[in-house]
Amino acid sequence: MSQPSPAKVAARLLADRRGVWPKRFRLLLDQHLAEFADPTPAQASLCRRCTVLEIGLEAIEAKMASGDDDPALLDLYARASGQLGRLLRLLGIERRTKDITPTLDQYIATLPASARPVITEES
Repeated sequence: MSQPSPAKVAARLLADRRGVWPKRFRLLLDQHLAEFADPTPAQASLCRRCTVLEIGLEAIEAKMASGDDDPALLDLYARASGQLGRLLRLLGIERRTKDITPTLDQYIATLPASARPVITEES
């Protein structure tokens, strides 16, 4: 038997507006929409779909973390993750590298005392 899609799982969970999932939906949707100064209806629609996929993926992650090792679940997770990535690229969200190069002072602080340069003040 095939697994329901992440979108269907999330849609079912979102039907009850009193629970954790609708709150999670609103939180994630607000975060996505905050990326845009004034989102168009199309951008808002794509943001909703991204949010539903994210919630579905989180549900699958929880199942896998609890020990469910169904290969179909892993396949569903991989396909949904790929779809989410494509939707995010459509929205213009791109991968950014983070500069982790230490400053000179940070680098010197990691050196043993015997290897640190001696700095003298010249008049």
